Amino acid sequence: MAGGSVETLVAGLDRVARMEADERAAVTRELGRDCPMYRSLLSTVTVARTVAFASGLALCVAVLILAQDAPMEWVAAFVFAGLFGFGWVVVRLTDNRFDVLLAVLGAYDAERGRRDGSTDTAALGEPRRSDDPVH
Repeated sequence: MAGGSVETLVAGLDRVARMEADERAAVTRELGRDCPMYRSLLSTVTVARTVAFASGLALCVAVLILAQDAPMEWVAAFVFAGLFGFGWVVVRLTDNRFDVLLAVLGAYDAERGRRDGSTDTAALGEPRRSDDPVH
């Protein structure tokens, strides 16, 4: 994705970012109809959000029943269920497709930084030097 393809992608992302909410919703519906990869990613994110919410709820229940002097087996079961759910979400959302999405968004941020005249090297994807005064 060097050169022109990054610029095309950044221009497309910039155009989507400037859309009104109803226009973005229409584009999202169209992507859902026409793009199987988008539907797959959207369903993965939806399931991951649901599991993360349920995991947080399980951890809250564990704290509540611990305060009620419930048996430790019940507390441990809710804690392990919550931790397992969060672990599943982390593994699922670090799939290579999400790595590509994050790389695309990083390219977008870097390109936007160049257009805005930003000189922050970290925003441009270069590591900071140890003698750099801004850390």
